[in-house]
Amino acid sequence: MFGLDRFYLGYPGLGLIKLCTMGFMFVGQLVDIILIATQVVGPADGSHYVIPYFGAGIEIIRSDNETYRLPQPDW
Repeated sequence: MFGLDRFYLGYPGLGLIKLCTMGFMFVGQLVDIILIATQVVGPADGSHYVIPYFGAGIEIIRSDNETYRLPQPDW
């Protein structure tokens, strides 16, 4: 609403204008919600702002009589 989305995406000029005009009297907020949701507007550097999430990782650690910790050189 206050232009933070434009600062985040790398458009500081538009972000400052939105900040000073209260999001173009709240009409700009609605327009930006639609543009960002449909991915018409993206980051200024051309990267993707949707980070792939692969879920929580599980690592199973088992120990037995033959398991031991190796000494590390930086300890």
